Amino acid sequence: MVIDGLPAKFVLGKDSEPPLKSFKEAMPYTQSLLTKGRAVGYHAKAASPTVTMPHLKAMVSVQLLKVGWKLVMHGDDTWLKLFPGMFSRHDGVSSFFVKDTVQVDQNVLDIWLMNVVALTGLWSHLILHYLGLDHVGHLGGRNSMLMAPKLGEVDELIKTIDLNSLPTNNHDQGRTLLERPQDSDGLP
Repeated sequence: MVIDGLPAKFVLGKDSEPPLKSFKEAMPYTQSLLTKGRAVGYHAKAASPTVTMPHLKAMVSVQLLKVGWKLVMHGDDTWLKLFPGMFSRHDGVSSFFVKDTVQVDQNVLDIWLMNVVALTGLWSHLILHYLGLDHVGHLGGRNSMLMAPKLGEVDELIKTIDLNSLPTNNHDQGRTLLERPQDSDGLP
C-alpha cells in the first residue's frame, strides 16, 4: 500500500516530537496499530527533487517477476508506464488530475474490495497506490482544510485493508509491508 504524499511526521512525529494532535486524531486506527505494536513506523529519507517514479523504482524490482511472482497493481498508472507487461492484473488511474482528491482513492478501494480479496492466492505481490492525499497536498498544502478529513479517509483505508485482508491472507502468514517513502519535506 502506497499512500502518496503522506509525511511520516503526520503519523510518527519528527525529531522526538509527537505528531500534531489534529493529525493523531485524524488517524486513530493507524495510531492504535502503532501503539499496540501491530505496525512499525520509520522515517525513510530521499533527496530532493522527489517525484513518484523514482520512489516506485526504489520500492519494486522486476526480479519479483523473474522468480515467478504474480504481480497485481491498482492505483497510480505510473507503475504501468514504468513496468509495462509486468502485472498479471492491473487498473491504473491518472496521477495528473490533481483536483480529484476522493474518487482516485475510492476507485482503488472499490476494485480491491470487489476483485482482489476474491482473488487472494492468485497474486504474490499486491500494490495499492493511493493518490488522494498527495493531491490534497498539491492543492492546498499541509495546512489545507482538506488535510485532516483526508487523513481520516486514509485511516479508514488502512483499517479496511487491515481488517479484511491481512488475517485471511495465508500467502504471507500475515506478514505485510505497508510502505510510504518519505522525502525531506514530506511531499513528492
